[in-house]
Amino acid sequence: MSGTKVEPTRDLAARGNRMTVDGERIDRAAKRADWAGRALEHAAEDLREAGAEDGGFEGLTEMALDHAGRVSRLAKDIESRKDDLESP
Repeated sequence: MSGTKVEPTRDLAARGNRMTVDGERIDRAAKRADWAGRALEHAAEDLREAGAEDGGFEGLTEMALDHAGRVSRLAKDIESRKDDLESP
């Protein structure tokens, strides 16, 4: 190895900063996934209302609701992984 020494306190500070940035990114990803899930739910409502007379959009409505559920679960999974980041 080279003769370079890394101070342990610098390593801890760098790790703490990285964890903070990563935590912010995880929060942002969870928030965006939650928004996407809600957007899909609203799209399903619009499709349901648009096809209320003849039921022409039932398949699309069902698909949008299915994906909304998946994306909402993804948002919860992302948020739960933040705890993994913070544990030593």
